[in-house]
Amino acid sequence: MSLASETEAAYLIELDHIGIQVGGFPAVYGLTLRVEPGDLLLISGPNGAGKTTLFRAIAGLARINSGRGSVLGFDLYYPDRGLRSRIGLISHTSYLYEDLSVDQNLKITTKSLGLSPQRVDSAKELLGLDRRLCQTSVSQLSAGQKKRVTLANLVIKNPPIWLLDEPHASLDSNGRSVVDMLILEAKKRGTAVLVSSHEGHGPLLGSGRSLTLVGGRFLPSPRDDKAAFDKEGSSIDSTWDPSA
Repeated sequence: MSLASETEAAYLIELDHIGIQVGGFPAVYGLTLRVEPGDLLLISGPNGAGKTTLFRAIAGLARINSGRGSVLGFDLYYPDRGLRSRIGLISHTSYLYEDLSVDQNLKITTKSLGLSPQRVDSAKELLGLDRRLCQTSVSQLSAGQKKRVTLANLVIKNPPIWLLDEPHASLDSNGRSVVDMLILEAKKRGTAVLVSSHEGHGPLLGSGRSLTLVGGRFLPSPRDDKAAFDKEGSSIDSTWDPSA
C-alpha cells in the first residue's frame, strides 16, 4: 500500500517510534529514524541488537507492530512487493538461486527489472567474477564468493536505498576495500546507504553518521554530531542542524 510517490516523499526512509516483534519478543521498539538521499548511516551494535530486524522491516520483509513507518512512500504496516523490488538488501542470506550458475543469477536480475545486459559485464568486472566462476553453480561457491555475487546483483540493480547487513563478512581484504568503494560511490550518486556491523566500520568512519543500536534502540553516539535524540535516546533525525 503506497502512501505517496517516491518523488513526493520528504524522506526516503521515515520511521516514527516503530516497534517490531519477532516471535512475540520486542526486537525493536520506540525507534525513530529519518534518512535522505545521499545519507550514509554506519550502525554498530552487538549480535541480537536488532540490526537485521530493522533492515528487514525497511526492506518490506518484516511488518512493524507499532508506530509509523514509510520507505519510498510505502507504508511498512502493509509490506508491498513494489517496495521490495526497489531496495538493495545484503544480509546473511544470499537470496541467490543455488541450483543456477552465477551468470544465470545475474541475468535473471537484469531481465526481471528490464535492465541492460551490459550491466552484468560491468558488475562482474568490478567484483572480480571471472569466466570460470561465472559458469559455476552457486551451490558450489564459498561464502566469500557468494557475497561477491550478491554485491554484483546490487550493483546491477542500483536501487535508491542500500541496506548492507555485515557486508564485509566472509570477504578478504581486497573484497572489503571493494565494498567500501562501492558504498562511497553510491553515496556520491545520492543513494541512501545503511551499513550494519558488530565489529566496527573501519575506513568508512568519518564518511557518514555513526549510530549505535543496543536492545532494539539507538543510543547517543559521540561520533555523531548531527543526530538528534529524544530524552530516552531512541530518536535519530538526519535533518537536525546542530547550529540552529
